Amino acid sequence: WRAADAAKPSTRKPHEQNSDVKTIRQLARCAQCGSRLTLGTNGQSWERWKCHACGALTAKAITPRIRESLSCLMSQLLNTPELIDEPECQETHDSTTDQEEALRDALNAPEFDEGFARQMAYAFAVAQFDRISSADYETIRIREILVKKDGMDDLNTTLLKEITAAVLIHPDGRVSLRLKNNQIIEGR
Repeated sequence: WRAADAAKPSTRKPHEQNSDVKTIRQLARCAQCGSRLTLGTNGQSWERWKCHACGALTAKAITPRIRESLSCLMSQLLNTPELIDEPECQETHDSTTDQEEALRDALNAPEFDEGFARQMAYAFAVAQFDRISSADYETIRIREILVKKDGMDDLNTTLLKEITAAVLIHPDGRVSLRLKNNQIIEGR
């Protein structure tokens, strides 16, 4: 039995590929309606993604092709993080300007009061933080992650999960990413 078992070809996929498929399944969404997709096979063992909400069914979206498309998209983002939209430059609010001015006055006062200056610094920081929306924060965070990462040879599912809200699979097999800042990066 051991000799026969050792001689037969292995049907198991490498662990990394199983992990990749699991991550893709978790993030897979219908590009038409945004609902979760399920991966199944038809009678001829062809993999297909199906949306139970709108009934969309993929034609050419087999897992290796999706994996390859995701690798290309992620490499593209790593090579050109400028694809991530810049946060919208908002007008400075009066509270931010007031806080900045109070901090400047506290720092330049003839008799420096460290406690008061610290309070003004905190107030200024809070005013600036309140100006930033969650989408702007996510945009900045995603750009920072991409700038710090080196290029990649294969699909990095950890990075994919860090920056991606959904993998959008189109009925024609194309793949797009909806990043956590809600920006869509279109695949080819």
